[in-house]
Amino acid sequence: MPSAIARFIDDTYDRVHAGDPKVFAECFTPDFTYTGPEAKMMSADGSLHGENALRAMYSFEHGDKGSWSSVTRENIIEIESGDYFLRVMKWVAKHPYESYLGFDNLPPDMEVTNHIFILYTFRDGKICNEFFAYDTLGYFTDIAQGDMQKAATALAKFAPMMSAGKGTVKDGEVQFPPFPEKRQGKI
Repeated sequence: MPSAIARFIDDTYDRVHAGDPKVFAECFTPDFTYTGPEAKMMSADGSLHGENALRAMYSFEHGDKGSWSSVTRENIIEIESGDYFLRVMKWVAKHPYESYLGFDNLPPDMEVTNHIFILYTFRDGKICNEFFAYDTLGYFTDIAQGDMQKAATALAKFAPMMSAGKGTVKDGEVQFPPFPEKRQGKI
């Protein structure tokens, strides 16, 4: 059975991925920092900050769900120590649509597995830092079905997308689409 902290994290990120406009104030510290491969490619200091980071998570989640007919997560290992919570997650994507991350004409029966290491830091009962890492090159190589040239070509196509994100920095924040509620003027 998941611990109270694991349930809190799961519920919080379900709300982030649903675009809940109240989740930031209720579950994250104002100085929340999000650091991982995508953030390192997009921001000057290698991290995304505050509510902007949640908009990034929302965009990444919906980008993945818009590219694969099935994306599942399974928590493999969870370790709690004081204000730290470490999770190893198995991420499985199946049946891609036509293209994804610079790859075109992907086989419709493709399945890709990735293991993600996530370290959450808490302060005053809220998440103040998320650091995550995964084998980015291995992920691209798996999608390329072992063809390193295809993986390199896809990474080259992926780079401008990340640079474009970096080029949208305004007031220190990468500009991601707002949550749906904000677009509809509900906030």
